[in-house]
Amino acid sequence: MEAFSIYIHYPFCLKRCPYCGFASSVDDRKLAERYRRALQQELVYRAKEPRWYNKSLQSIYFGGGTPSLMPNEYIARLISQIMQSFNCLPELEITLEVNPETRDANQFAFLRTAGVNRLSIGAQSFQPDELEFLGRIHSVEAVYETVQMARQAGFDNLSLDLIYGISGQTVESFNASIQKALDLRIEHISTYTLSIDEETHFAQEINAGRMPKPDGDLMADQYAALIEIMSNADFEHYELTNYARPGFRSRHNSAYWTHQHYLGLGCSAHSFDGEKRFWNARYIKKYIRNIGNSVKYSKANTDDYCANYRDGLAEGEEFLTPEMHQIEEFYLGLRTSTGVDLDSMADYINIPELNRLLEAGFIEILDRRLYAVEAHWLMLDEIILRLINTS
Repeated sequence: MEAFSIYIHYPFCLKRCPYCGFASSVDDRKLAERYRRALQQELVYRAKEPRWYNKSLQSIYFGGGTPSLMPNEYIARLISQIMQSFNCLPELEITLEVNPETRDANQFAFLRTAGVNRLSIGAQSFQPDELEFLGRIHSVEAVYETVQMARQAGFDNLSLDLIYGISGQTVESFNASIQKALDLRIEHISTYTLSIDEETHFAQEINAGRMPKPDGDLMADQYAALIEIMSNADFEHYELTNYARPGFRSRHNSAYWTHQHYLGLGCSAHSFDGEKRFWNARYIKKYIRNIGNSVKYSKANTDDYCANYRDGLAEGEEFLTPEMHQIEEFYLGLRTSTGVDLDSMADYINIPELNRLLEAGFIEILDRRLYAVEAHWLMLDEIILRLINTS
């Protein structure tokens, strides 16, 4: 039975960070209550879709925003509802993102009992000045406390996020943050370059000349140091942004990079059923309104609801042609340490560019599999553009 994953988006935060480009909002109690009701309604109706019937659920991921702001009982109810609605694998991975500012020992213990078996902690940095620049409201000490609380609650699978390319950050300060994360004996680390999305406060500051753009050369140096440190610590660099101790790769993250199917619940969430990709409204109130319209439609058209209700729920959809499938699998595969099957992509590869990239050391071929050389993964977009035959 084919595996699939579920992503649940909770967009509310105590404060919106100036670099955040995700669908998120400052916590509003009444709006959050309405959102949670809509989210549960979406789950009920998505579970009726035949597209998920013959698949096994391998992972649930609560992302945001700050999903740890959800009431404990609500999280437990969602997990229970999902497990009753879908065919779940015995080793189901359930991850919840946690921001250190919302740490709570009692909540961690409750979540562990409710079935959450993996936490992703948004540390971002172990340098106070960098946290201040990023607009984070937690302290370095709060990160340590969060990890300690999680361990005491019984969590043996923790992931930690770090950002590099921060203004004022150096190779040395980033290395120090990596080492402090390793000293905590974390099982998984995700690292991200500071990206500037157009609608963020940071974008406004850069456009006004009050803040420098992230330094590409600095990020390349930081990335090279990161690879060396993580390799020496015996972490597997299994995907562009992800590192894991053996046996602790994120099943949910891996589903995206291997082009598996996934169901997204909540505002801005995307889904992929193997034939098409579809997504929900980005803005919270519009998402809630779309859910309400779908519920009304379902009550008025019970017989054909399962086939038609999504038209009022999804904000958009995209059908993937066989060529689009192949190219996406190619791009996603090159993001990983497993690479891609060269023969399956023969019709889409620009052979002269392939040879040039091989000679320059950006890619390599082993046993008829094509790999992007790890040191050049930050240049993956350019490598893909050169490799794909657009003629």
